[in-house]
Amino acid sequence: MTSKRSCFLFASAAALTAVLALSASQPVDAQQRKSIRWAVASIDTYSYKVAASVTKMIEEALGGEYTVTVNPYPSTTAAMKATMDGDGEIGYTADVGMEELYAGEGGFRNYKPSKSLLVHTWYAYPMESFMAVAAKNADKYKCWKDFSGKPVFYTPAGFMNWLNFRRAYKTLGYDFKHLQIDPKSQSDALQAGTIAGAVAYTTSGTSLVPYWKETEVRMDVTVVNPCPDEVAKLKAGGLAIETVDPKNAFSKNVGVSQIQGVPICLPTTRGRTCRKTSSTGFSQRSRPTRASLPRWMRALRRWRRISSACRSTASRPIPPLRCTRAWQSS
Repeated sequence: MTSKRSCFLFASAAALTAVLALSASQPVDAQQRKSIRWAVASIDTYSYKVAASVTKMIEEALGGEYTVTVNPYPSTTAAMKATMDGDGEIGYTADVGMEELYAGEGGFRNYKPSKSLLVHTWYAYPMESFMAVAAKNADKYKCWKDFSGKPVFYTPAGFMNWLNFRRAYKTLGYDFKHLQIDPKSQSDALQAGTIAGAVAYTTSGTSLVPYWKETEVRMDVTVVNPCPDEVAKLKAGGLAIETVDPKNAFSKNVGVSQIQGVPICLPTTRGRTCRKTSSTGFSQRSRPTRASLPRWMRALRRWRRISSACRSTASRPIPPLRCTRAWQSS
């Protein structure tokens, strides 16, 4: 494991421990259950792999009193709904997913949670969504407008990068024509021309999602960046453009010196209802040891930078986690 990835995972675990310390302060019947359920997307996604890799660390930080279970769902939207309907204490989403939730749009149109709405707690990491095609067809596509109205696999429907590209297309005024396929068949679909292109994404500008790594092994791909006028329109619409070094994500040449993608920020969320935790109980659950303090401080500084950047790019304010009397009774 690289030092950069280790730092990221430690940052995630450090921040999540603080969140789970609040989650652990529940009524007696919840304490008897000794379980904290973490709802994430399917097992072949980064959300599942990150959650699964830090559960032991979190359980140790909580004194071994709780078992943290990672429960995968078909999509991030489904994981959000599971948490809000009482099937999880911790949810996984992105800024764009929270915007749709609070606006009552897309997959959340007419949706009423049986328990409570999600609220932001902490930002874990950014992702960058971009477009790619089979290298043999690269000369057909110069801008994102060339994909308007054509069948594209925009990642699995309901995933946050799927929502992100739908938001980008809405800003650009393009026709979002999604063709749902099995992610494992993406390479076959690209080579056969069943889909014109496919949306890829990196985590923190480095790690490709597993099914995209498989695609890259099986075929040559070319990244298609938005044209300058599209970049200007996206920025005017309140979206950001993030550059990614392709050498940090792909093992082969993808035809561009820099990848341009629309970023999203992946927070971990929890239900709106919570209870205050005493400072003594909190410190006992989340206090680092003397030996680990330097790592905690580095990890938390990185987390704060990510959180600040994500909040500054959010196009619609989302309520943060606050344990108020009103929310305790909601």
